[in-house]
Amino acid sequence: MTEEMEHARAQLVQIWEDLDQEGKNRFATTLGFRGKPESRRRSARRLVQGSRSISAEKQETIRRSYGSRYGSDKVVDLEDREKVDVTEYFKPMIEQGQRAWTGQSPPLAFQVPYRIRALVVAVQEDSTVGWYALEHEVWTAGVGRTFSQLAAMLQEELDAIFNQPTGGKYRTFGIAFRDSAVPELVGKANRSGEVRGQMVNGEYVNPPVAAPRHRNLNIMIYSTPDAFGKKGTYDEVTYDD
Repeated sequence: MTEEMEHARAQLVQIWEDLDQEGKNRFATTLGFRGKPESRRRSARRLVQGSRSISAEKQETIRRSYGSRYGSDKVVDLEDREKVDVTEYFKPMIEQGQRAWTGQSPPLAFQVPYRIRALVVAVQEDSTVGWYALEHEVWTAGVGRTFSQLAAMLQEELDAIFNQPTGGKYRTFGIAFRDSAVPELVGKANRSGEVRGQMVNGEYVNPPVAAPRHRNLNIMIYSTPDAFGKKGTYDEVTYDD
């Protein structure tokens, strides 16, 4: 995959996410896809998701469309040994069955594979000690070259935290991704019957959960080629969304 192709893919992502369904139908036709609307959208979606190469002709179509819509090119090319804070593209907190990603992607072109890491606070129950709130660092095992791939990988890890075996040792009430969401999550947990239990003589059975000490919560993406895991620092990249 060429740098030009991945840059065009990032531009396509920005266009695609701004379109409604009818707009996606029309743009898929502009890209040269034919057939029923759902078939055209599916073909275009493969380009968006990174599962299909983008021809030089389609790259040029994407560049022209991007320029006419947005003017200057805001897409930033990500290289090796770089990291990006992408917290704003995820909800402040989630509970069981909820998706963390907002569905919007940053204007980033992945020239090398990337991993995603979330530093979060979760309200959980340990069957031996009760309910508590604790900081977790969540890494994903896979790598991706589009933001939607990385968001899906993170969601799998979050789902695994929630979906513990019935009757197992741990249960999770919710997960916060931002510092400002921790008090909200803890407060919501303490108002719930799930965490505090039933009331007996006007008092809950279980003690309230306390907000924990934690580092600054964030969700970061890091490059992953041969340099990943070696000593040294990553340059943090910023962008104009």
